Amino acid sequence: MPPVSELLIGGVLPGVIALVLLGAPWVVFRERAAGVLRWVAPWAVGLAFIPASIVSNKHANLWPVNASERGLAVVLASLGLVMLMGVLGTGRLGRWGMRVGIAMPVCAGAFGACAVLVALHPHAVSTGLLIGVAAGAGVWTASASLLLGWSERVSPGYGTPGMMAIALFGCSLVMLFSAIGVYAQTTGGLVAAVSSAAIVGLWRRRATLGVGAYAVALSVLAYLMIGTWQLSARPAIGALVLCAALPFVVAGCTWIGRGGAGRRLVAWAGVVAMTSGAAGWAFALYSAAKDASPYGY
Repeated sequence: MPPVSELLIGGVLPGVIALVLLGAPWVVFRERAAGVLRWVAPWAVGLAFIPASIVSNKHANLWPVNASERGLAVVLASLGLVMLMGVLGTGRLGRWGMRVGIAMPVCAGAFGACAVLVALHPHAVSTGLLIGVAAGAGVWTASASLLLGWSERVSPGYGTPGMMAIALFGCSLVMLFSAIGVYAQTTGGLVAAVSSAAIVGLWRRRATLGVGAYAVALSVLAYLMIGTWQLSARPAIGALVLCAALPFVVAGCTWIGRGGAGRRLVAWAGVVAMTSGAAGWAFALYSAAKDASPYGY
């Protein structure tokens, strides 16, 4: 159990940072806040993640030797790429700029994968596997962030970020039961940031995060999940696959939940059920490995 100070810095402080940054535009700019949030929201998620990463890794190095401690580099790179996406997607550069802008989340996800895999290449990870996983992580990050951004637009408010917070919490449990406690603790920063977005969405009933902010969060999540897969002695691979599917499930459930209270209940229940299934699967594997160990752990 981490000390109370670490829990406050790594879990509460990220939520406060995100809540202030996401709520302030509605107070200062009022009706123009939606345009401001397009630029502020990615920073809200990225800056909220930084305390969680520092307190988990006990340092603020960007590229340490240990591949499991490169979360800061991933979040800063994804922030830069998302800001570039915003510039290219303004419409001033035409369709070419918008198409190149769409590629930025792909690069962010691919960088998250490479942050782990490059340290393991070539002795533990082949060149083909590195390229394939990096490309897959990039496509996953881009497609999931686009879908989540779309779901916020079609059903604005707290639904999408609230469901995504539940999904991220489930992912942290999967990492914990895969014996990567540092990753589980670090993911708490993302949970806090996205939960703050849900609070602002409940207050304003408007889209809060958008594609850029989800791309930052998901590129970090890609780094954490791939790290769990590669660095854990007993990764819950099936549970990690369910975790990778959760952003798409959240987007689908947001769409389903538009049809009234009954459908919203079904949508939230679906996200909770799949998240619980992923965490339960990982816990079952953890318990089996613990029982099979002669040392009891």
